Amino acid sequence: MGIWLWIGLHRRKPDHCSTQCRLRPCLRRQGRLDLRQEGARHMRALIAPIAAALMIAGCSPGPADPETLYQTSTITALMAGAYDGRTRCGQLTARGDFGLGTFNALDGEMVVLDGVVYQVRVDDRVSRAGDAMRTPFAVVTFFDADAISTVVGPIALAQLRSQVDSLLAKPNLPYAVRIDGLFKRVTVRSVPRQNRPYPELAEVVKDQAIFELHDVRGTVIGFALPQALGALNVAGHHWHFLTADRNAGGHVLDLVADKVTICIDDCDSLYVAFAAAGKLTRADLTPPDPDVLHRIENQPMCRPTHPTLPFAGNCA
Repeated sequence: MGIWLWIGLHRRKPDHCSTQCRLRPCLRRQGRLDLRQEGARHMRALIAPIAAALMIAGCSPGPADPETLYQTSTITALMAGAYDGRTRCGQLTARGDFGLGTFNALDGEMVVLDGVVYQVRVDDRVSRAGDAMRTPFAVVTFFDADAISTVVGPIALAQLRSQVDSLLAKPNLPYAVRIDGLFKRVTVRSVPRQNRPYPELAEVVKDQAIFELHDVRGTVIGFALPQALGALNVAGHHWHFLTADRNAGGHVLDLVADKVTICIDDCDSLYVAFAAAGKLTRADLTPPDPDVLHRIENQPMCRPTHPTLPFAGNCA
């Protein structure tokens, strides 16, 4: 039986808001709970007893809510080597049309864009994932933009993320981030399928394949989450990328944007499904070391031998 953790931030969007990626007239909404004054400490205090109660009693998810992030498992479990999950891709798309994650046995990077789940394998081949394929970790939502901004570059990754941060009106809310346009360069990675017994994620990324894409049109699919959720997901920015022709992509390590449109979708709640499968039920789920997680998510451990060709090998 799945175990669910639900965190509600008590703010709902009006039903009349557009579902398109454009600036909506309802940005100044009433009734939102501003968690800024409460701080990360208060959110952690809320999460712990809720999680404990649900792990004892269990509960089932409610109907799919377009303002909810739906997540299966946690980043802590994934880092510990819990690479087998029970959630199918067909179930993910019932919960959201936009998101990211990975596949069982850590078989590549997942991109969910416009309701389609894509698998980016270690050779950077992209294919549609079947509905029956399973994931050990993924997060999705139904994307509808609350804020939009156009950026003309060239602009590097750090500056682009700062531009995104400037659009986050409520820093203690989770946000989905979509960036469409032309990129001068995108450095992405994927990882090879693993065999049991599964190594920890920090070991797997030593064999990651890194690709540099030049002068491509595509989409960044990502999330910006508050530090208080760091035990559940990647705090800060976590971005994946897919080219417009759906032929290449992966986990974003670096980029330089040329002319892009940033769309931001703020979410008011988070569902986390702890599917009781395999190593997850026995893994050490102590919150990850932030420095280790930062290296795994953001820093390439090697460089490609050619700017347009993949490098796959031991990057230690």
